[in-house]
Amino acid sequence: MEKENKRRKENWRGNKKDETKSFSTTMPTQVRIMKENELKEQIKDNTKEIWELMFKKGDAILAEKGCGRRLYSKELKEVSDEIEKQEAEYDRLESETPLTDLQRELDKLQEEKKENKESKELVKQALKNTLERKMEASTAKELQVLENAAVQAKNERKRREAEAYRLEADEIITNQTNELEDLKKKLEDLKAENNEELNEAGPSSRGAPEESR
Repeated sequence: MEKENKRRKENWRGNKKDETKSFSTTMPTQVRIMKENELKEQIKDNTKEIWELMFKKGDAILAEKGCGRRLYSKELKEVSDEIEKQEAEYDRLESETPLTDLQRELDKLQEEKKENKESKELVKQALKNTLERKMEASTAKELQVLENAAVQAKNERKRREAEAYRLEADEIITNQTNELEDLKKKLEDLKAENNEELNEAGPSSRGAPEESR
């Protein structure tokens, strides 16, 4: 950074037209613009990287959860077993019961089978909805954590960049101020030297312009 500041300082000095004039603020402005552009590019790259990590994390959560069937396999198996049990009972009654009784039992079993099928679909839909809600809540929570981390990281980077720029600008301003003070001192010394020469020349030399007029 010292080499860069020295180079900038030398370039700036090379462009000066009059050393007695106040120092220009062109260099700090160029430094600020350069820092702002670098910071914008860094924020853009970091934001892209953060979103890619967020999508990968979301995919990993979905893959880990799968379709969630193993979480509810016990309930689904119980429903399937009950349906199979009733179908087996229907087959038994069909082979052992007189036709009229068989028809009544058949109608009853068909109705129960229909209700069980509807119940099974309701259970599946309920389990699916529950799983989706859990997955959405989990994914939203993970994404919020990632977003918060991204905001904190971005703020910290901005703070560090701003602090570095402030220190660099303070250093440049301090150097310029010191040089300005040196120039003021040289000017004062030059004025004092001129006054001494005038005093040594005496009143006759000071009056000469008046006589010529």
